[in-house]
Amino acid sequence: MAGTNPDHPERMQLFAKTAAVDEALPYGPLLKCLEKDNVYITRKASGIITALLWCASVFETFAGETHGRTGS
Repeated sequence: MAGTNPDHPERMQLFAKTAAVDEALPYGPLLKCLEKDNVYITRKASGIITALLWCASVFETFAGETHGRTGS
């Protein structure tokens, strides 16, 4: 990511729209990983979920700025 702008905002939109195809997506498979006994898998899954949620909030802020709105 460069600054606060996603490198490919169209990818974020596609990722966010996967819930329309399957309700378990996009976070379902990662949430299942959190139930595993393997510490490595649970830590990686939690890190990915955190990054995705952060990217989603950055994308919303970026999208608001391009439409003349503020992020607040």
